[in-house]
Amino acid sequence: MVLHKVTPISVLVLAALALPDCGPSGHVVMTSSTAGGGQSYQRQCELQASSQRSDLKEGAYEPAHLATDKGEALSEADLVARLASGQARRIALFAAGGLGKTRLSTSLRAQLCATVPTFFVTAAEVARASGPGNAVLEVIGRQARAELDKLSADPAARMLVMLDAIDEIDIDARPRVMDALLHVLDRFPAAQLLLLARPPILDADYGLGQIDLHLTLQSFSAAQADAYIAKAVPDADKRAVFQRFLQRHGLDAKECSASATGEICAYPYLSSYRDVTTLAEFCQQSVDPKSDNTSSRSRAHEVLAGARLKKELESLGWTAEHAFQLVDGLVAAQRTASETRDLRFDIEACSAAVRPAAGTAAVQPARVCERILQSALFQPARQGGGYQFSAQGIVDLFVARWLDRELGARKVLDCKVALKHTELLKSGDVFRYLVGQPSGLRCVSPLMDDRCGRAPKSDLIEPLDDGLPNGRARTAIVQRMHSEYEATYWKFCTRKTLKSLDGTLTWP
Repeated sequence: MVLHKVTPISVLVLAALALPDCGPSGHVVMTSSTAGGGQSYQRQCELQASSQRSDLKEGAYEPAHLATDKGEALSEADLVARLASGQARRIALFAAGGLGKTRLSTSLRAQLCATVPTFFVTAAEVARASGPGNAVLEVIGRQARAELDKLSADPAARMLVMLDAIDEIDIDARPRVMDALLHVLDRFPAAQLLLLARPPILDADYGLGQIDLHLTLQSFSAAQADAYIAKAVPDADKRAVFQRFLQRHGLDAKECSASATGEICAYPYLSSYRDVTTLAEFCQQSVDPKSDNTSSRSRAHEVLAGARLKKELESLGWTAEHAFQLVDGLVAAQRTASETRDLRFDIEACSAAVRPAAGTAAVQPARVCERILQSALFQPARQGGGYQFSAQGIVDLFVARWLDRELGARKVLDCKVALKHTELLKSGDVFRYLVGQPSGLRCVSPLMDDRCGRAPKSDLIEPLDDGLPNGRARTAIVQRMHSEYEATYWKFCTRKTLKSLDGTLTWP
């Protein structure tokens, strides 16, 4: 029986294609054949190669963009050529979640299996293997026994073993899995190993040792993100709605940096297939007139952050909300010690802060923190070690969440607590995020009046328009603000801003 499965990229494409308002209609299906089912290795290879050719012809698969540890660009075709030639024996390929690492492995198998015997195994399969022999070879034997028997009869024969997701198994089980993998190299001198995983946090390259080729699957460049959005949302009108949504919430921010090959630009909030799909789905919900869901800058960024965390932690039984609570606590600890927005995190402080999540089994604190720091929410700090949020907007979001909790910490809401942090409210987008938070929203009138008093000639409508929820919720909020103004006679600047807000009630 031929097994076909929808790959992670396919799921993302199909999800985006189902969106009536922020995405297109129609279907794009991408399939890949899995090994097994009693078929011969040759037949499995033929099916994989045929599926790959079809995916490329239909535009259902975009070849990956990689980089070496020296910052040199490497195409998927270049990687295939290097693997086919046997130039490197130990290859490490690291990638954050949502970038298509598993789909890349399927593509590599399809292109290489006719040239060199190629086997894909997961670390979980190897960890579960219970036979007396090598656990990796046991798993391969279940996939293609005849092919493995031929290789065993000729130890000088070539083979490529791809091990996926060692980061997803228990920390204590990883050394045994890696020992079994490295033993394959000892037994087969011409064998090659390709390790696919999220970037290592707890140890150097998961114990792979001397690496001949160290690769990173690149996050989307701005051009790749634009191309994927255009493909996923081919209808120009729907794409315009989506792009307007991104712009409104600061999700289209672009960052550029110099590289050896020229300037590279990227959207920090549109760095993967998962990012685009998550935001497209949320856009659809927020613009649907029949939906009670409303969007604000704060909510949109929380939805994205939650999606980035959820996939990383679901295998541990943690929800995104559990992870938010942990990250909020780490931010609060740093805010208590210093007023800085330069927040740094490390595995030790994070592990010390982990508490068992309600309704979940106990897990190793280091493993929880590893998964969080491996998510696209974080990146290695550029200087000084440790980790930091992957975009300034994420910093401002979590600082605003901290300030919102400070506002709501008392039995009676005291908006003056926020006014003690005027410098913080002037920094970046903290103000925009705060007025979309629960307590910050209740304090929006005094926050607006305070800002008018400090800078009466400034344009206050833009941060309020960006930060306040949209739709019916905004109408109720602005009506309440008018009532509060009439009762307290705030500044002329405040009244002027309120009138301007009246003109924003028709979006979208």
